[in-house]
Amino acid sequence: MTTPRLLTVGEAMLRFSPPMQQAFMDSPQLEVSVGGAELNVAIAAKCMGLESSWLSQLPEGALAEKIIRHARSHGVDPIISKGEGRVGIYFAEVGPDPRGVTVIYDRDYSAVRFLSREVATPLIDGTDFSAVFSSGITLALGDGPREVVSSLFSGSRSWRRYFEINHRSKLASSSETKSWALEILPHTDVLFASTHDLIETLKLGDDLHSAAEKAIANYELEYVVVPDRRGRVGELGINSVRVFGHDVDISHECKGRVVDPIGAGDAGAGTFIACIEEGMDAKSAAEFSTLASAWTQTHAKDAASFQRSDIVAPDDRRIRR
Repeated sequence: MTTPRLLTVGEAMLRFSPPMQQAFMDSPQLEVSVGGAELNVAIAAKCMGLESSWLSQLPEGALAEKIIRHARSHGVDPIISKGEGRVGIYFAEVGPDPRGVTVIYDRDYSAVRFLSREVATPLIDGTDFSAVFSSGITLALGDGPREVVSSLFSGSRSWRRYFEINHRSKLASSSETKSWALEILPHTDVLFASTHDLIETLKLGDDLHSAAEKAIANYELEYVVVPDRRGRVGELGINSVRVFGHDVDISHECKGRVVDPIGAGDAGAGTFIACIEEGMDAKSAAEFSTLASAWTQTHAKDAASFQRSDIVAPDDRRIRR
Protein backbone atom coordinates (compact mmCIF):
# COMPACT_ATOMS: atom_id res chain seq x y z
CA MET A 1 0.00 0.00 0.00
CA THR A 2 1.29 3.46 -0.94
CA THR A 3 2.34 5.59 2.03
CA PRO A 4 0.04 8.64 2.14
CA ARG A 5 1.76 11.60 0.52
CA LEU A 6 0.36 14.87 -0.80
CA LEU A 7 1.43 16.89 -3.82
CA THR A 8 0.26 20.51 -4.09
CA VAL A 9 0.72 22.66 -7.19
CA GLY A 10 0.85 26.44 -7.25
CA GLU A 11 2.69 29.67 -6.61
CA ALA A 12 4.34 30.92 -3.45
CA MET A 13 5.24 34.57 -3.05
CA LEU A 14 7.06 36.89 -0.73
CA ARG A 15 4.69 38.72 1.59
CA PHE A 16 5.43 42.25 2.75
CA SER A 17 3.48 43.55 5.75
CA PRO A 18 3.79 46.39 8.25
CA PRO A 19 4.32 45.24 11.84
CA MET A 20 1.02 43.93 13.19
CA GLN A 21 -1.88 46.38 13.09
CA GLN A 22 0.19 49.22 11.66
CA ALA A 23 -0.91 50.87 8.42
CA PHE A 24 1.15 51.01 5.22
CA MET A 25 0.90 54.80 5.16
CA ASP A 26 2.39 55.15 8.64
CA SER A 27 4.88 52.29 8.93
CA PRO A 28 8.58 52.97 8.23
CA GLN A 29 9.29 49.27 7.75
CA LEU A 30 7.84 46.09 6.26
CA GLU A 31 8.26 42.52 7.48
CA VAL A 32 9.00 39.84 4.88
CA SER A 33 7.56 36.34 5.01
CA VAL A 34 6.34 33.69 2.55
CA GLY A 35 2.78 32.94 1.50
CA GLY A 36 0.78 31.14 -1.14
CA ALA A 37 -2.29 28.92 -0.87
CA GLU A 38 -0.92 25.64 -2.19
CA LEU A 39 2.30 25.84 -0.19
CA ASN A 40 0.28 26.76 2.90
CA VAL A 41 -1.91 23.68 2.38
CA ALA A 42 1.16 21.46 2.10
CA ILE A 43 2.61 22.93 5.30
CA ALA A 44 -0.60 22.36 7.27
CA ALA A 45 -0.83 18.78 6.01
CA LYS A 46 2.75 18.21 7.10
CA CYS A 47 1.97 19.69 10.52
CA MET A 48 -0.62 16.91 10.80
CA GLY A 49 2.00 14.32 9.91
CA LEU A 50 1.22 13.81 6.22
CA GLU A 51 4.30 13.77 4.00
CA SER A 52 3.89 16.65 1.57
CA SER A 53 5.55 18.06 -1.54
CA TRP A 54 4.96 21.34 -3.34
CA LEU A 55 5.43 21.69 -7.12
CA SER A 56 6.19 25.09 -8.63
CA GLN A 57 8.57 27.09 -10.78
CA LEU A 58 10.94 29.79 -9.53
CA PRO A 59 13.81 31.83 -10.98
CA GLU A 60 17.38 31.61 -9.78
CA GLY A 61 18.42 33.87 -6.94
CA ALA A 62 18.18 34.71 -3.28
CA LEU A 63 14.47 35.58 -3.29
CA ALA A 64 13.54 32.18 -4.70
CA GLU A 65 15.93 30.50 -2.28
CA LYS A 66 14.13 32.17 0.63
CA ILE A 67 10.87 30.55 -0.50
CA ILE A 68 12.52 27.15 -0.94
CA ARG A 69 14.10 27.32 2.52
CA HIS A 70 10.73 28.32 3.98
CA ALA A 71 9.12 25.18 2.53
CA ARG A 72 11.92 22.96 3.79
CA SER A 73 11.91 24.53 7.25
CA HIS A 74 8.29 23.36 7.58
CA GLY A 75 9.13 19.84 6.42
CA VAL A 76 7.68 20.23 2.91
CA ASP A 77 9.66 18.88 -0.04
CA PRO A 78 9.87 21.62 -2.71
CA ILE A 79 9.86 20.22 -6.26
CA ILE A 80 11.05 23.22 -8.21
CA SER A 81 11.66 23.89 -11.88
CA LYS A 82 14.00 26.80 -12.55
CA GLY A 83 12.63 29.20 -15.15
CA GLU A 84 12.58 32.71 -16.50
CA GLY A 85 10.56 35.42 -14.81
CA ARG A 86 10.54 36.76 -11.29
CA VAL A 87 9.37 35.97 -7.79
CA GLY A 88 5.82 37.14 -7.17
CA ILE A 89 5.16 39.36 -4.18
CA TYR A 90 2.14 40.65 -2.33
CA PHE A 91 1.46 43.30 0.26
CA ALA A 92 -0.86 42.59 3.17
CA GLU A 93 -2.08 45.09 5.71
CA VAL A 94 -3.82 43.50 8.69
CA GLY A 95 -5.67 45.90 10.95
CA PRO A 96 -8.70 46.20 13.19
CA ASP A 97 -11.95 47.78 12.02
CA PRO A 98 -12.57 49.83 10.10
CA ARG A 99 -9.37 49.03 8.17
CA GLY A 100 -9.61 45.26 8.13
CA VAL A 101 -7.35 43.26 5.79
CA THR A 102 -6.11 44.59 2.44
CA VAL A 103 -4.09 42.50 -0.02
CA ILE A 104 -2.31 43.93 -3.08
CA TYR A 105 -0.73 41.51 -5.55
CA ASP A 106 2.37 42.12 -7.66
CA ARG A 107 2.78 38.80 -9.44
CA ASP A 108 2.79 39.62 -13.17
CA TYR A 109 5.50 37.75 -15.07
CA SER A 110 6.29 35.52 -12.11
CA ALA A 111 8.18 32.38 -13.07
CA VAL A 112 5.34 29.96 -12.27
CA ARG A 113 3.22 31.53 -15.01
CA PHE A 114 5.58 29.91 -17.53
CA LEU A 115 5.47 26.45 -15.97
CA SER A 116 4.60 23.81 -18.59
CA ARG A 117 3.40 20.23 -18.57
CA GLU A 118 6.57 19.15 -20.36
CA VAL A 119 8.69 20.58 -17.56
CA ALA A 120 6.48 19.57 -14.62
CA THR A 121 5.73 15.94 -15.48
CA PRO A 122 9.32 14.61 -15.34
CA LEU A 123 9.83 16.28 -11.94
CA ILE A 124 7.27 14.01 -10.26
CA ASP A 125 7.71 10.82 -12.28
CA GLY A 126 8.82 7.97 -10.06
CA THR A 127 7.34 9.49 -6.90
CA ASP A 128 4.27 7.84 -5.38
CA PHE A 129 1.66 10.31 -4.19
CA SER A 130 -1.70 9.38 -2.72
CA ALA A 131 -3.25 12.80 -3.31
CA VAL A 132 -2.93 16.01 -5.32
CA PHE A 133 -4.25 19.49 -4.50
CA SER A 134 -4.55 22.69 -6.47
CA SER A 135 -6.93 25.61 -6.76
CA GLY A 136 -8.52 28.21 -8.95
CA ILE A 137 -5.67 30.53 -8.04
CA THR A 138 -3.25 28.36 -10.00
CA LEU A 139 -5.69 28.10 -12.91
CA ALA A 140 -5.79 31.91 -13.07
CA LEU A 141 -2.03 32.21 -13.50
CA GLY A 142 -1.99 31.26 -17.19
CA ASP A 143 -2.25 28.60 -19.86
CA GLY A 144 0.83 26.71 -18.67
CA PRO A 145 -0.25 26.27 -15.03
CA ARG A 146 -3.76 25.33 -16.19
CA GLU A 147 -2.29 22.67 -18.46
CA VAL A 148 -0.19 21.28 -15.61
CA VAL A 149 -3.16 21.06 -13.23
CA SER A 150 -5.36 19.53 -15.92
CA SER A 151 -2.78 16.87 -16.70
CA LEU A 152 -2.40 15.95 -13.02
CA PHE A 153 -6.14 15.75 -12.42
CA SER A 154 -7.20 14.03 -15.64
CA GLY A 155 -4.30 11.60 -15.90
CA SER A 156 -4.29 7.92 -15.05
CA ARG A 157 -2.62 8.22 -11.63
CA SER A 158 -4.52 6.47 -8.85
CA TRP A 159 -4.56 9.31 -6.37
CA ARG A 160 -7.34 11.30 -4.70
CA ARG A 161 -7.82 14.68 -6.33
CA TYR A 162 -8.58 17.70 -4.13
CA PHE A 163 -9.55 20.99 -5.77
CA GLU A 164 -10.51 24.35 -4.28
CA ILE A 165 -12.45 26.93 -6.32
CA ASN A 166 -10.81 29.83 -4.43
CA HIS A 167 -12.02 32.52 -6.81
CA ARG A 168 -9.93 35.69 -6.49
CA SER A 169 -11.49 38.72 -8.14
CA LYS A 170 -8.08 40.42 -8.42
CA LEU A 171 -6.85 37.56 -10.62
CA ALA A 172 -9.81 36.56 -12.77
CA SER A 173 -13.50 37.17 -13.37
CA SER A 174 -16.16 34.82 -12.01
CA SER A 175 -16.94 33.59 -15.51
CA GLU A 176 -13.29 32.78 -16.19
CA THR A 177 -12.95 30.91 -12.90
CA LYS A 178 -16.13 28.96 -13.66
CA SER A 179 -14.93 28.04 -17.15
CA TRP A 180 -11.58 26.76 -15.89
CA ALA A 181 -13.10 24.95 -12.92
CA LEU A 182 -15.61 23.12 -15.10
CA GLU A 183 -12.70 21.44 -16.87
CA ILE A 184 -11.26 20.20 -13.56
CA LEU A 185 -14.42 19.22 -11.67
CA PRO A 186 -15.15 16.03 -13.66
CA HIS A 187 -11.77 14.73 -12.45
CA THR A 188 -12.13 15.92 -8.83
CA ASP A 189 -12.82 13.71 -5.80
CA VAL A 190 -13.03 16.30 -3.02
CA LEU A 191 -14.11 19.87 -3.70
CA PHE A 192 -13.42 22.82 -1.38
CA ALA A 193 -15.69 25.78 -2.12
CA SER A 194 -17.24 28.70 -0.29
CA THR A 195 -20.99 29.16 -0.32
CA HIS A 196 -20.46 32.10 -2.66
CA ASP A 197 -18.41 30.02 -5.09
CA LEU A 198 -20.98 27.20 -5.19
CA ILE A 199 -23.93 29.52 -5.72
CA GLU A 200 -22.54 32.60 -7.47
CA THR A 201 -19.44 31.36 -9.30
CA LEU A 202 -20.49 27.84 -10.31
CA LYS A 203 -24.22 28.70 -10.22
CA LEU A 204 -25.19 25.27 -8.93
CA GLY A 205 -28.24 26.30 -6.90
CA ASP A 206 -30.02 28.95 -4.90
CA ASP A 207 -29.00 27.66 -1.48
CA LEU A 208 -25.97 25.88 -0.02
CA HIS A 209 -27.55 22.45 0.44
CA SER A 210 -28.99 22.18 -3.06
CA ALA A 211 -25.78 23.54 -4.64
CA ALA A 212 -23.60 21.05 -2.79
CA GLU A 213 -25.92 18.16 -3.60
CA LYS A 214 -25.92 19.14 -7.27
CA ALA A 215 -22.11 19.32 -7.30
CA ILE A 216 -21.89 15.81 -5.82
CA ALA A 217 -24.38 14.41 -8.33
CA ASN A 218 -22.97 16.20 -11.38
CA TYR A 219 -19.32 15.41 -10.75
CA GLU A 220 -19.50 12.22 -8.66
CA LEU A 221 -17.67 13.87 -5.79
CA GLU A 222 -16.74 12.11 -2.58
CA TYR A 223 -17.11 15.28 -0.50
CA VAL A 224 -17.92 18.96 -0.88
CA VAL A 225 -16.20 20.91 1.89
CA VAL A 226 -17.61 24.38 2.60
CA PRO A 227 -15.50 26.43 5.03
CA ASP A 228 -16.57 29.74 6.50
CA ARG A 229 -14.66 32.15 8.73
CA ARG A 230 -16.23 35.12 10.45
CA GLY A 231 -14.81 37.69 12.84
CA ARG A 232 -12.84 40.92 12.64
CA VAL A 233 -9.15 41.35 13.41
CA GLY A 234 -8.66 41.65 17.16
CA GLU A 235 -12.01 40.04 17.93
CA LEU A 236 -13.21 36.53 18.66
CA GLY A 237 -13.99 34.81 15.38
CA ILE A 238 -15.80 31.65 14.36
CA ASN A 239 -14.24 29.12 12.01
CA SER A 240 -16.77 26.66 10.64
CA VAL A 241 -17.03 23.96 8.01
CA ARG A 242 -19.89 21.99 6.52
CA VAL A 243 -19.11 18.73 4.77
CA PHE A 244 -21.50 17.16 2.28
CA GLY A 245 -21.22 13.67 0.82
CA HIS A 246 -23.35 10.68 0.00
CA ASP A 247 -25.55 10.41 3.12
CA VAL A 248 -23.19 12.89 4.82
CA ASP A 249 -24.05 16.37 6.09
CA ILE A 250 -21.71 17.40 8.90
CA SER A 251 -21.10 20.78 10.49
CA HIS A 252 -18.49 21.89 12.98
CA GLU A 253 -17.22 25.19 14.29
CA CYS A 254 -14.42 26.49 16.50
CA LYS A 255 -13.96 29.91 18.06
CA GLY A 256 -10.62 31.69 18.15
CA ARG A 257 -9.12 35.16 18.43
CA VAL A 258 -8.34 36.71 15.02
CA VAL A 259 -4.83 38.11 14.85
CA ASP A 260 -4.12 37.48 11.14
CA PRO A 261 -6.73 35.61 9.08
CA ILE A 262 -4.54 35.11 6.01
CA GLY A 263 -3.69 31.44 5.62
CA ALA A 264 -6.31 30.19 8.07
CA GLY A 265 -8.42 28.67 5.31
CA ASP A 266 -5.38 26.95 3.82
CA ALA A 267 -4.58 25.45 7.21
CA GLY A 268 -8.10 24.08 7.42
CA ALA A 269 -7.90 22.58 3.93
CA GLY A 270 -4.49 20.99 4.53
CA THR A 271 -5.68 19.51 7.80
CA PHE A 272 -8.84 18.09 6.23
CA ILE A 273 -6.78 16.49 3.47
CA ALA A 274 -4.33 14.98 5.96
CA CYS A 275 -7.18 13.50 7.99
CA ILE A 276 -8.85 11.90 4.97
CA GLU A 277 -5.55 10.57 3.61
CA GLU A 278 -4.80 9.03 6.99
CA GLY A 279 -8.16 7.21 6.96
CA MET A 280 -10.17 9.35 9.37
CA ASP A 281 -13.89 9.84 8.90
CA ALA A 282 -15.38 13.11 7.65
CA LYS A 283 -16.63 14.06 11.12
CA SER A 284 -13.13 13.98 12.62
CA ALA A 285 -11.69 15.72 9.56
CA ALA A 286 -14.22 18.54 9.92
CA GLU A 287 -13.54 18.95 13.63
CA PHE A 288 -9.77 19.05 13.26
CA SER A 289 -10.00 21.30 10.19
CA THR A 290 -11.84 24.04 12.05
CA LEU A 291 -9.47 23.86 15.02
CA ALA A 292 -6.44 24.14 12.71
CA SER A 293 -7.98 27.14 10.99
CA ALA A 294 -8.75 28.84 14.32
CA TRP A 295 -5.25 28.04 15.61
CA THR A 296 -3.51 29.50 12.56
CA GLN A 297 -5.35 32.83 12.64
CA THR A 298 -4.03 33.51 16.16
CA HIS A 299 -0.57 34.45 14.88
CA ALA A 300 0.90 36.63 12.15
CA LYS A 301 2.01 35.29 8.75
CA ASP A 302 0.48 32.67 6.48
CA ALA A 303 1.93 29.31 7.42
CA ALA A 304 0.48 26.94 10.01
CA SER A 305 2.76 26.28 12.97
CA PHE A 306 0.84 23.82 15.11
CA GLN A 307 1.84 20.29 15.99
CA ARG A 308 -0.44 17.34 15.35
CA SER A 309 -1.05 16.90 19.09
CA ASP A 310 -2.32 20.51 19.30
CA ILE A 311 -5.15 19.54 16.96
CA VAL A 312 -6.02 15.93 17.69
CA ALA A 313 -5.43 16.10 21.47
CA PRO A 314 -5.68 19.77 22.45
CA ASP A 315 -4.59 20.80 25.91
CA ASP A 316 -7.08 23.31 27.33
CA ARG A 317 -4.89 24.42 30.22
CA ARG A 318 -4.32 28.15 30.23
CA ILE A 319 -0.61 27.66 31.00
CA ARG A 320 1.06 24.51 29.69
CA ARG A 321 3.91 23.51 31.99
